[in-house]
This record gives sequence, structure tokens and C-alpha cells, in this order.
Amino acid sequence: MYIRGQITGSKHPDWRQTINLPDNQILATPVLNTQTSPENSKTKSNKFNVFNILVQFRKIINTVFLGGILGILVFNLWWEQQPKTVEWEYRIESFEDTTFDTSINQLGEDKWELVFARRALAGEDSSSRGIYECIFRRAKIKK
Repeated sequence: MYIRGQITGSKHPDWRQTINLPDNQILATPVLNTQTSPENSKTKSNKFNVFNILVQFRKIINTVFLGGILGILVFNLWWEQQPKTVEWEYRIESFEDTTFDTSINQLGEDKWELVFARRALAGEDSSSRGIYECIFRRAKIKK
């Protein structure tokens, strides 16, 4: 076996060395920095433990957030599938010009909504008077 050294960009090796190794020999792995004080190993161990705790905490927080987001999405899907139909009740009224404002305001306080109104004449040609024919609606109260 040989080792060679070469300068970057050069085509030829600058040096070469031959090493003779016996067959099937396992070389020991060198151990670096074997001289550590007990205090130094404790601080490294503590730092490693704190780091592991922070990593686990981050995983827990991520899991909680992901669960919350999924919960909101599932709730939203369930909520959209609920029927949202409103049943209405209707009321038809006629008001004279003089009582129109107070009459529709009174019905509005009772939760009636004006849907349609038209001006009409009531009575015979000589005695006709102006009225408003109105249609109101409100949501049915479920009992």
C-alpha cells in the first residue's frame, strides 16, 4: 500500500510513501481528548440533557399545534355540513298613508322584516284613498 501527496491543480504527485501492512490486521482507532476533568464532563452532560429536553419540548409543542390545526379543520368540515335552512313565516298588511311609518316600525320591533311594498288605491273612484300593501317575514320560532 502506498500514500501519495499532490498539490491541487498539479497533474503529478509531489511525494509518495510505501507502507507495508500485514494481511488481516485490524488497526486501533485513535482516541482523541481522553483527558477530561469530571467537572467538564458534567457540564457537557448537563448541556446535552438540556438540549434533549428542549428537542423533546419542541416536538411536544409541534404535536399540540398540529393537533389543534387538525381539530379546527375537522370542526369546520362538520360545521359546514350542518343544515342552515331558515323557515319563515309571512304576513300581509295594508296601511294608509297617515299610519304607514308608525305601523311598519311597530312590526319591525316585533322582528318582522319588510320584504315587499307597493302603492295602491282602495275604494271607489270618487272615494279612493292611497294605501300601501306590504308583505313581511320573520324567522319561525322553534318550539
